[in-house]
Amino acid sequence: MWNWKTWQGKRYLTCGLLTRPHGFFTSAFYPISHQDLVSALSETAEGIRGKQVHGNTVLTPTQAQKAPQNEEGYAFTDGLLSDAADQGLFVLSADCTPALLEDVSTGQVAAVHAGWQGTALGVVKKAAQRMLDTGSRTTDLRVALGPAIAGEVYQVGEDVALEVAQSLYPIDSIPS
Repeated sequence: MWNWKTWQGKRYLTCGLLTRPHGFFTSAFYPISHQDLVSALSETAEGIRGKQVHGNTVLTPTQAQKAPQNEEGYAFTDGLLSDAADQGLFVLSADCTPALLEDVSTGQVAAVHAGWQGTALGVVKKAAQRMLDTGSRTTDLRVALGPAIAGEVYQVGEDVALEVAQSLYPIDSIPS
């Protein structure tokens, strides 16, 4: 299911669940920009990324162009969504979990930065819902979670664990 590929002598990871060109790139590719990295996947695609803020905003590239941006010109967003084959969506994840979503029928894709705060705020669920709202069916959705920091390296307190758990299983929805 997981495959290593090589580009310019450096390895990146792909997932066999996804049919569209994609990759989980590591810091070994630094300082290559997302605009240049996209050429590992497509010779014609444009690389698009946002400025992650540990939230649950999911934007299309058109929406990102109109949204508030940082000094580098990146929209403040933790997810990008597109159905255009000529757009390569990027998120930077470091310790957080990157999630790639694909609709194998419509061609819609999303790239999501899912740290604990974004997860608690439902960022992956929001990206999937946006895809469903624009014609995807749950049976056609595929999700690949990329590499992230290991639990033994990054410990969270009970407050964080409870917040994430509450977002997944609200206490009022659990039968007593």
